[in-house]
Amino acid sequence: MRYLSSSDWHNRHYGDYLLHAAINASLDRTIDDIGPERFEKALASFRQRMALAQERCQAHAYFPCSSSGENQLKLSEESCYNRDWGCGYPCLDRLSESNSH
Repeated sequence: MRYLSSSDWHNRHYGDYLLHAAINASLDRTIDDIGPERFEKALASFRQRMALAQERCQAHAYFPCSSSGENQLKLSEESCYNRDWGCGYPCLDRLSESNSH
């Protein structure tokens, strides 16, 4: 645990800390610009859509290995953009299309 608070750790991850601080500052400015009420409404909508996506699409995201470690490359080729990136996108695309009308 001591290493995580060491200067070596901080120096190795300094860029990550800078990026995190910049993103937080940008988000704070955005919330100030649009107002907290509008932001909270958009965040609630996002969370609702995320819950719906997980409920409907989680079972349709096939990764290269199953949860038990079995190879399922064929399934993942139909479910993922590339390797294990974007798995479940066909279901998410259908869900997005059906909710946009």
